[in-house]
Amino acid sequence: MPEELVRQERRTIEGTDGTAPILTLNRNEAIMPDAPKADRPKVVAGLEINKVADGYIVYQPSRDRVHYLNHTATIVLELCDGKNSAAEIAGLLRSAYGMAEAPDAEVSACLEQLAGEGLVS
Repeated sequence: MPEELVRQERRTIEGTDGTAPILTLNRNEAIMPDAPKADRPKVVAGLEINKVADGYIVYQPSRDRVHYLNHTATIVLELCDGKNSAAEIAGLLRSAYGMAEAPDAEVSACLEQLAGEGLVS
């Protein structure tokens, strides 16, 4: 069995106006080096992502398509770094916003839509 590693991460997601963070995540997690990454969404390469007042505008050159993401979809997209599963993204949002329960269904629906549009894989 591979030796377990620990990753410490602090990540701040800034507001679209650039004045204040909207979300700061602190995380210590156990990492198994051989763990599968298939269920960990990641933003696809080649997107042009621009911050706007109410989220992101994402240009997808491969499809010559523009996508408008609201604040929630913006945060979910930011957390699609290939390290977080859908359940972990929901858990991070629950912690960051002090929610009673993780928004699992909402995060899954958002990820499904992002994947369907070809923004995450």
